[in-house]
Amino acid sequence: MFPGGNRVRFRYLESGRGKGVVDTLVAGQMGWQAAGMDDMQLPPSMSPALPGSPPAPSLAAPSLAARIPGQSVAEEVLRQHTMAPRLSAAARLFGASPLPSASRSWYSGALGEMEVGRALARLGSEWLVLHAVPVGAGSSDIDHVVVGPGGVFTINTKRHAGQKVWVAARTFLVAGKRQDHLRNSRFEGRRAARLLSAAVRGAVPVTAVVAVVGARPLVIKGQPDGVVVLDAAELAAWIGRQPPVLDAQQLAMLRTVAVRPEVWHGAHAASRATGPVPTAATGAGMAPAVDPTAVGRDFGALQRQVRHAGMRRAAWVLGVLAVVAAPAVPAAVASVLRLVGAG
Repeated sequence: MFPGGNRVRFRYLESGRGKGVVDTLVAGQMGWQAAGMDDMQLPPSMSPALPGSPPAPSLAAPSLAARIPGQSVAEEVLRQHTMAPRLSAAARLFGASPLPSASRSWYSGALGEMEVGRALARLGSEWLVLHAVPVGAGSSDIDHVVVGPGGVFTINTKRHAGQKVWVAARTFLVAGKRQDHLRNSRFEGRRAARLLSAAVRGAVPVTAVVAVVGARPLVIKGQPDGVVVLDAAELAAWIGRQPPVLDAQQLAMLRTVAVRPEVWHGAHAASRATGPVPTAATGAGMAPAVDPTAVGRDFGALQRQVRHAGMRRAAWVLGVLAVVAAPAVPAAVASVLRLVGAG
């Protein structure tokens, strides 16, 4: 039962597709109304388990849950790395970075999203955490979407390693320069609310969050309107402290729709997240599937290359300093001996 006394019942056909809300759904303070949701086509393996429903067949339903933190930006980093000219043996010897200059900001962004992903992994099993959710008509994505008893959150990760970040009601400064993080995060949250609301046929409030990674320091003079700004290290604890606003049935429905690519991005998202589809032009060509495991493996290998290149550069710097300082060592020793002898 939803608050207000109204009931929701699903009936399953032999085809295994959920069909029809028999009663009007009024989901408490969110005011969901979902009369006649035949077009939702909920896969049985993802549908809420309601009393009296027959067991649904287990089907491999398309899901965004398999995507890894930073997947979209990691894919772009790997694409640029693959297209870049191969470094010469000499460049590798001296520790040249394997990252093309154009991909370094993408690489930093991927590291930030991965750090936030590790933080969000500390949330309990009652929370659904999605990463790199493709959204809209282009190549945009939402870094993280979190759904749980405390509500729905879109999280925009911003990595500003070693830089001073200063935040006030209408301002977000990085090293003294104004950024658009607040405006972009508000837009992200509102778009997510609109898409989820359309999927459940009712209003779904969404809280937009900016998670700041690596700032030294992060100074928050006041929280901006419509956005929460947090240090990424505090993110999971803050989410976990939010008071419950969703009951079990509301949460089950949102978990069901949030993992469906078409809710966020239509057919294009489905192809990116789950496998090949015919192209619009011919209906025959196939777009390659994106394997999150392969992305994680290849990006991890690139990370190791970047670290090793950094170690080589550091070794060369130390070697040069040692050579430069070497002639001064005998003179310094002689000075010390003279001082000792004079004493």
